[in-house]
Amino acid sequence: MNAVGGNATFLLNVPPDARGHIAKPDREALQGLGRHLERLADMTLTRKASMRVSSARAGRGIGAEDGLEAATAEFPGNGWQPEADDQEPWIELSFAAPVRLDTVSLGEHLPAGQRIEAFEVRIPADEAATDSKSWQPISQGRIVGYRNIRQFAPVRTSRIRIVFTRYREFPTLDEVRVYSFSDQSADLSEIQADSKKPDWYKEGTK
Repeated sequence: MNAVGGNATFLLNVPPDARGHIAKPDREALQGLGRHLERLADMTLTRKASMRVSSARAGRGIGAEDGLEAATAEFPGNGWQPEADDQEPWIELSFAAPVRLDTVSLGEHLPAGQRIEAFEVRIPADEAATDSKSWQPISQGRIVGYRNIRQFAPVRTSRIRIVFTRYREFPTLDEVRVYSFSDQSADLSEIQADSKKPDWYKEGTK
């Protein structure tokens, strides 16, 4: 989550022993990781949402009032890009009724370059709020790149908005997904169950 989910590579570093076997603790950790990756591929909750954006450049995603087909939250073709005069562009997902959320995943449209430098995940302080100032941040992120996965304390809301606060010329997206991992029986702790730090490890060392 903090490696690939932060637009970095993830070194598994699990070599086989002299018999060609992977050690049991490593196997269990990898199995836990696999289960979590399967959950990241689950679009069930995202497909329940409708979407609107602050603006959209012609031919670069959906129109601001058109919404997005509920079956997907991936932008076809060239990805989403806001209009040039949209100074604080955003994407909003809304649900027919409040849902529990604790994770947002974003993916940039990399053929246009890596452009997003900072963003915020916000929810309305009041479900009926229409004023953008009534939205409160619940998580912040920086570089998106291939994928940025933001986890936050569980919230119950019918609307969630990703606001792009800093970017080079314009932000782009290929996909946005939402999850509720806290509603599931297992979480990241199972992946790290056998990852006790060795005696020589000290925080801040490299």
